[in-house]
Amino acid sequence: LGGVSYTDDIVQFKDWPERKPSTPWGSMPVLTLSDGTSIAQARAIMRFVGKETGLYPTDNLLAARCDEVMDTLEDILTDLRNQGSGLPEAEKEAKR
Repeated sequence: LGGVSYTDDIVQFKDWPERKPSTPWGSMPVLTLSDGTSIAQARAIMRFVGKETGLYPTDNLLAARCDEVMDTLEDILTDLRNQGSGLPEAEKEAKR
């Protein structure tokens, strides 16, 4: 991404309880830098990587527009995940 090599460390569900205490907020994703520094939370990671690779705007208004799109997509995904919440499985799937 942006010409930077990286290792994708996918945590298997069965391994999560052991790994969780080592994460900054007890959640994923976490970006671990070569010096061992950890950065958590998806949007913080996206902004950091974008800035480090020159893919995130340096102009404050353009950066705000990028944040606006990222936040809107997060709102949409949250709404989609909540569709059918509390309903029996068949009805929940129909709502989604």
